[in-house]
Amino acid sequence: MKNESLIEKVRAYCKEVMASSRCKNLPFHNWQHTKDVVRNSEFLAKHEKLPEETVEELIIASYFHDIGHIKEAAAHEKLSCEFAQEFLKKEGYPDQRIINIIYNIKATAMPQHPETLSQKVICDADLAHLGKKNFFIKNSNLRKE
Repeated sequence: MKNESLIEKVRAYCKEVMASSRCKNLPFHNWQHTKDVVRNSEFLAKHEKLPEETVEELIIASYFHDIGHIKEAAAHEKLSCEFAQEFLKKEGYPDQRIINIIYNIKATAMPQHPETLSQKVICDADLAHLGKKNFFIKNSNLRKE
């Protein structure tokens, strides 16, 4: 069973951090992109029939995956992992599950080389805009960054 209370805390925290940083002005790596990745991860995880524990980890990783953009684009995943680890440790989240989340975040680094199904899901969720009708708008926004 997913820890909805923790997921809500993660969502609120990541939204606040992004809203109070340079991310609020980024045309692509902003709160909307984060919400899209969370939604895509949930959809793909459900399609893959992943266990609830894995879905929870994917949702958390999706919220944190681009938060490192508050400082810089280059190697932002490392900072994203640090934010996730610090937040989740304070919440008393199990160490092994934090490691799973960190590996999911790291998997989104370009070029992507996901190894587990969970990592493949978050990578596909992160790049789902490539197959959508609004691709040209999203890609244009990404190039502006």
